[in-house]
Amino acid sequence: MDSKSRLLFIAILFLFAASLRASPSYYCYKASQSISIDGKLDEAAWNGVPSMTLRHISTGAEPKLRCTAKMLWDEKYLYIGFDLEDTDIWALNSEQQGSKAKLAIMNSDPFVKIFLDPDSDAQNYMEIHVNPLNNLYQTWLGHGSSDKFKRVLDLSPENYHNDWSCEGLKKAVSINGTLNKRDDTDKSWCVEVAIPWSSLKRFCIASCPPSTGDVWRILLGRVERKDLGTEKTYFTSSVIGFEDCHQVDKWNYLIFSDEPAEKTAQNPSPVSGQLELKLAWVWSMENKPTAEIAQTAKSLGFNSIAWMLPQRPGIAEECHKAGMKLFGVVFFPSGPSDKKYRQLILPDEEKLAKQIKENFTQNLKPQGGGEPLIGGESCDMDFWCLERPETMEYAKKLVDDFLDAGYDGIAFDAIGYKNYYACFCPICVAKHEEFIKANPQLSRQAAIYKYSEQRLVSFLSELVRYTKEKKPDTMTTCHIWPNFAPNPLYGNKVPFDYCGQTVSWFFKPHWELDKVERYIDEVVRQGSRYHKASHGAPFITVWYSPDDKSVGRVKEEIRMVKQSGAKGIQFAELSSLLANPEMAKMISEELDGKAPAKRE
Repeated sequence: MDSKSRLLFIAILFLFAASLRASPSYYCYKASQSISIDGKLDEAAWNGVPSMTLRHISTGAEPKLRCTAKMLWDEKYLYIGFDLEDTDIWALNSEQQGSKAKLAIMNSDPFVKIFLDPDSDAQNYMEIHVNPLNNLYQTWLGHGSSDKFKRVLDLSPENYHNDWSCEGLKKAVSINGTLNKRDDTDKSWCVEVAIPWSSLKRFCIASCPPSTGDVWRILLGRVERKDLGTEKTYFTSSVIGFEDCHQVDKWNYLIFSDEPAEKTAQNPSPVSGQLELKLAWVWSMENKPTAEIAQTAKSLGFNSIAWMLPQRPGIAEECHKAGMKLFGVVFFPSGPSDKKYRQLILPDEEKLAKQIKENFTQNLKPQGGGEPLIGGESCDMDFWCLERPETMEYAKKLVDDFLDAGYDGIAFDAIGYKNYYACFCPICVAKHEEFIKANPQLSRQAAIYKYSEQRLVSFLSELVRYTKEKKPDTMTTCHIWPNFAPNPLYGNKVPFDYCGQTVSWFFKPHWELDKVERYIDEVVRQGSRYHKASHGAPFITVWYSPDDKSVGRVKEEIRMVKQSGAKGIQFAELSSLLANPEMAKMISEELDGKAPAKRE
């Protein structure tokens, strides 16, 4: 094999490996042609539609037999298709009226399962099962077991509505083999389901059918059983970490697009490449000389610093002497002197924020172990309201100061919402009401979410535009924080050069590596979805003891980023990396290219 062929072969291997990794988000494209529900998935409309590989619900292990799912939508239906290898296809329970007969399908048979949460609010979601006999179990639940501190599912009739039927649902199963003939070898079975929007409207706070860009939650799965009464094995589109499909906060984000799949199929992850931006954030080394900080960061393999400390005379020159680029951080949480510009949140949310601040070192750390839940968490900091003209003026003044001092780039941080979804000051409430009135197809809550996201994107986009207008060659990046709970990965809608979105959070319980890998994959693949010149730059966090990540854990995270083909990587925070000599040594080896860019 010549060198050119070898490189092509390696590239194909990387692309194939990338295609197997599930994504924290799934883009649901619009069907360009009609779909006949026959269980065969052979219509032209399914061509080019991205598939999700279902993996073990607890460990993320790949299934031994093919186990994939994909989705489409049109003005009448949401379509879900499953393609499942199976050497012994069987099922016992026929569909009958009454909750007990329906439950027999769930409790006895192998089946596929669909969990659907309209509006991504962890409330009023559907659960649908189909077995190889094409028989159905269906229910809806008021809430799941996604509370971060209880992890308990309410099985009462008030929450679990087993007598519900999804009116107008269509389903079909095709079998490549012989059903219930246990002494031969089968090949596969496929399931095709069409869920009518008319049956989902009662559960939606937003428009139904959805609009392009709307975000729901989805979990697709397969349950395998060797025989009646044997243990179940779960394979799901999102790895939960343990056997509980009702952890709604761990489901995939389902993002609707009105573009046809054949024109906008998700970009495959690029093969491993060169990191152009290697950015270390600095906020706690105020007693160190600038030259020492710059040289230290360079020795670890970084080529840029995001400076969150007060400005120093000659700081840009010192960094440039060390061969480092310098980013000024536009970071301005609200303080006592600017109380009139401060965001307001609801009383219960403010109370929760106070509890988190008072118990920060205990079990109420913000975003501990996952994304914030709406109504379940609030940030312990205060933030400026994005509707106040003074907020934009102050942010632009910071940009001016940095560029006038010779900084190479601007990094934006701490621009978001204290409660992770909206501000409720009088100015914002008036804006909400205008938006609600102009969008009668949306529920009140959905309109507030949509307006809040649009305001975030427009605010940050204006700052990027202003920065580039003042000095066109200035690099722009960010740390997307506070998280925006209705759409955590909204950052790629802003035209940053390098969009820093968190792929590994600071605090325990640390995210499972499977989740880290999926977030990296999403941030990198979707980095240029809205702006061709933009790149996703995964943001990795390391904190002080007692929440230190192990050296091996951080090494694995870096290698995932390198393998993803990312053009940038960001770390917070530099002093935490230096606190452990073994950590510093490993970072240096990984970022200067000495270590192989692959997972062990």
